[in-house]
Amino acid sequence: MAKGRGRGTRAALLLALIAVVALAATGVWNPFPGVWEWVDRSEPIAEPDVVWQQRIGGTPKSVTIAGETVVVEQRTRVEARALATGGQLWERKADWAAVAGADRNAVVVVGKLLVKGYEVLDPTTGVTRRRDDDAVAVWTYRNLLLDARCAQPTDCTLSAWDPRGTKPLWTAFLPGVGSGLFADNPGLRGT
Repeated sequence: MAKGRGRGTRAALLLALIAVVALAATGVWNPFPGVWEWVDRSEPIAEPDVVWQQRIGGTPKSVTIAGETVVVEQRTRVEARALATGGQLWERKADWAAVAGADRNAVVVVGKLLVKGYEVLDPTTGVTRRRDDDAVAVWTYRNLLLDARCAQPTDCTLSAWDPRGTKPLWTAFLPGVGSGLFADNPGLRGT
């Protein structure tokens, strides 16, 4: 008996679909534009409604909260938006970006691929707090920023910084890791 109901339901759905297509084709009633508007709308469909929504003009590589800002990293630029309103605070050309620190101690670190150095930016204003022209790699953490400088492929120095600091907390010799670095948070082979 259940097998017969399944066929009857499928037949009724097929008949309803044929009727809708016939009505749309004759111009009597066309539900498809309304359905497409609902699917293609730019407002959120979730409840409760979101606080803000902004188009950023590209596909983000990463989105990170830094204090009272939202840092959006894209392929060739980084921008910051106000966490409360979504309004753009600043934008900068950069191939990579990472956030170091937490809450009000956070900073944005930016640089160019295959180019030595990086800049440490204030997340709210985008103003450069510190610049380094020699580092080949940067690792960012919640309470620390590490960078590596290499005079030769086997002669590197690792330095630890407070995210908003201007002088290194400590520096150590790091043998044999100078090749393959460049950019933010690169992986290392072994320890």
